Amino acid sequence: MDLLLLAHSVADGNQDAKASSAPVWATWVPAVITLLGSLVVAWWSGRKVDKQTEISKQGAPPELLRYKEWLEVSETYKGLVNFENVDALSITSEEYREIEASRKLAFEIAIWERKVLAVCPNIQAQKRMVQIPVSKINEISNPDISGEIALDIDSYFRPVVSETLWLIVPFIYFSPLIFISGFSAPSIIFSLFAIALVLPAFYSIIPNHNNGTLEANFYTRKMRVGFLEEKYKQQGEIYNSSSLKTYDYWEKWCMVEGLRYSTIFDEWADYVHCPWVDKGWFKRKWHKVWCYFCPGYYVRRSLKGKTKVLWGSYKDDKLNGDLNEKIKLKKKFGETLTGWLKKLEREDTQAPNSDTQEESQPTHPQG
Repeated sequence: MDLLLLAHSVADGNQDAKASSAPVWATWVPAVITLLGSLVVAWWSGRKVDKQTEISKQGAPPELLRYKEWLEVSETYKGLVNFENVDALSITSEEYREIEASRKLAFEIAIWERKVLAVCPNIQAQKRMVQIPVSKINEISNPDISGEIALDIDSYFRPVVSETLWLIVPFIYFSPLIFISGFSAPSIIFSLFAIALVLPAFYSIIPNHNNGTLEANFYTRKMRVGFLEEKYKQQGEIYNSSSLKTYDYWEKWCMVEGLRYSTIFDEWADYVHCPWVDKGWFKRKWHKVWCYFCPGYYVRRSLKGKTKVLWGSYKDDKLNGDLNEKIKLKKKFGETLTGWLKKLEREDTQAPNSDTQEESQPTHPQG
């Protein structure tokens, strides 16, 4: 009996030793596979939901249904008051005037929704574009070209604050590995490396893909430029992209996020300038890795006029507004300022020499 207990204890000890001596990768490889699998499932489920939403929207757009409802309300009210003369009813009834105003408003929004669905294929971007206030819709559809046109519409497509919660996911997922391993050095190093590797995706790419910010900005600006070109054509003029005034902060943000977004979604690289296009295999991978982690480096150099191509800007230069003009002015101002400072420095260095020469000249006696 004692020998049997001894054999069991030895066997249990060997199993514990094998478990403790197991490599670290045996712990985190299943975790990584599970994480990737959950991301793929979530992505595929999102695509199915988006596809179903797209089909339902194509069948009956919500704003069009709202317009039909207001039509029915208008017809019901005319039948209720037994008044077929619309012009006279609009004069006598304030309630009918409010109904007609709501119907016209719903009609304008329905027209905008139809144009959005025809131009933009992205479901998330469609949702954000349809939610633009009516005053901004009129500003886009009927632009006033007598003065400068500011791209203040971009403020409606700013990142959603709630999307920053994606940052918690990698910390929640990889931090328990440190506690499970007993704070071993390999587990800590791996967890930090894994968090740093996926952090740009959870911080930028996944939120932008989820809320459609970049696509909404792109397609709205494309529609705006189309309306502007049509307006200029009606007046016998040619559209000048420099009349479209951009905001430096948000333009830089769009360029940075667009570059990082293009490293994962190749179709976005068809819209913006990317440094890895038409490069060899090694340079292509090199630039993609850098744009994934540090896209701001390329954008800052472009905005300072140090690159021939504005990395992250739209390939269709009409959509960039006055961005090129601003960069040229800043570059010219910088060159002028640098030349003026060098000239001032040369004058300062020559001034002491002239003073020394004057002091060293001897004084001749008079008479």
